[in-house]
Amino acid sequence: MVCLVQRSAKICQNRLVGCLITLLYVLLLSTSVFFGFFSDSVNYLFIASLSRDYESFHSKAAVLFHAVVYLIHGTIFIVLAVKFGKWSAVWNMGLVVSVLEEEEGEDGKGCIYGTNALSLSYWYGRGHEKRDLLMMLMFLVFAIATRMPCLYSRCSLSGNGVLYTGVYVGLICVGNVVKWVACVVSYYDCRARVLEKKDDVEIGSKAKGFAT
Repeated sequence: MVCLVQRSAKICQNRLVGCLITLLYVLLLSTSVFFGFFSDSVNYLFIASLSRDYESFHSKAAVLFHAVVYLIHGTIFIVLAVKFGKWSAVWNMGLVVSVLEEEEGEDGKGCIYGTNALSLSYWYGRGHEKRDLLMMLMFLVFAIATRMPCLYSRCSLSGNGVLYTGVYVGLICVGNVVKWVACVVSYYDCRARVLEKKDDVEIGSKAKGFAT
């Protein structure tokens, strides 16, 4: 009984450490993308300020040049937003993989974490990029919708600040729970489809071997 408890505690500890390692990778990757958003926005605002400060920029050639620059920055922003939506789905599923996925090792079953979890998450999600992107965009819209009213009305400065803050925090918690439940459901669905295709390929190869 003691050995069973110790083994369970070790498994939980390994999974916790694995999840933290995967989370560090996710934070590093997401920070890099946010840095790309920030640098693109700073460059855009810098060029916009130059166009307002100098009268020579009002010529037709200068206006055309800045229109092209704005178009380039807008395209970069849209591409980064779409990529971030797809990558965030992979990153979130990677955290789910670190919790639920198991691999056989010398000491028994262990967890998958870090780059292995993210690679496996990408492999599971192939062919479902559009669905995952829509799911992430839906949760992003929900997050913005729950945060903007409180920021706009300055909930903490109103008479019912405590009530508004409680509702605000409650909506965020509910949104996070729903998001992770959706990620778990997506993980099991993608995993089942991948394993089904793998079984079909193995059956087809065996049938071909018998035929020859």
